[in-house]
Amino acid sequence: TKVQTLKFYRINNKDLVTNKIVYKGPWFPSTGTFPEVVSPTVDGYTPDKAKVDAENVTADQADIKITVKYKADKQKVTYTVIDDTTNTTLEDKQELTSGNSDTPLPNGTEAKYDSIVDAYLAQGYELVSKDQLPAKFDLDSG
Repeated sequence: TKVQTLKFYRINNKDLVTNKIVYKGPWFPSTGTFPEVVSPTVDGYTPDKAKVDAENVTADQADIKITVKYKADKQKVTYTVIDDTTNTTLEDKQELTSGNSDTPLPNGTEAKYDSIVDAYLAQGYELVSKDQLPAKFDLDSG
């Protein structure tokens, strides 16, 4: 949360008998400017506004409230299959699943991953290594 404040002041005259303001002086300064604010970077999320423009205001103007909302980026889990005997990449960065940043992988992802491995085992390939799937999607932009 970022809050910016501009201060305005004025001198008024008050009737001490009636306790009422009898004169309202001019505002000082007469205008003010809120500077531009660039939306901060949050890994794995994209703001709906890249920045909030500078804005000139007057003392009589109502408070301004601007909300920047962040949406989770799409992420993907990929796999690569390498034949170590021939030093050949059989499948490179194939998408296994996708989802939003910092959310759990969909149900069935592990089974899908296992079935890909099993298909290669059925063709006579030997499993050298198999990376553990993450519990949830990461926050990078790739």
